[in-house]
Amino acid sequence: MVPIPKEESYCGKSDAYCYEWQFDGDPSLRFVATGYEDGGGFYFCRRGKSGDYKLLFAVYPAMVDSQYPGKLFWGYAWDINDVVRSSKGNSFQLRAAFGAQSTDDDAWIPHMQRAVPYVLFSGSATQPDMVVRQKLRFESLSLEAIQRRAMANQSLQPIACGGTDFQR
Repeated sequence: MVPIPKEESYCGKSDAYCYEWQFDGDPSLRFVATGYEDGGGFYFCRRGKSGDYKLLFAVYPAMVDSQYPGKLFWGYAWDINDVVRSSKGNSFQLRAAFGAQSTDDDAWIPHMQRAVPYVLFSGSATQPDMVVRQKLRFESLSLEAIQRRAMANQSLQPIACGGTDFQR
């Protein structure tokens, strides 16, 4: 993942904490983390040619840190360096876990999703006491497979990413 400067990103419109990354190999794919000190949201989005952001799905960020082998941390936006990927053939895949509801940082499920997956990131834990307590079983899934499992209704037309107005 490559960080996007605030003035060139969705974050330029936000007064909250806001981080945005794009993916090498697919610059339209974005990961946006935004919120306030009492909570935030983590979103995979697609940036259109006109600069609009379409929500793919929201996630809970789980993070590994090489300084703490065997531990899984809550992935705060300022701690995340990259997403943990796997590949099958030419397919870009993420490591995702379904079925465990977050108990960290105010669990939430956006109204347009039936489930919020954990997605695995790598980074440096600045708060090593904030571990993920759930037992997670990560699997390699494509973006499309994660979206199919996460979204409540595929007919919704997402219009925003990183905000609260996600559907028409």
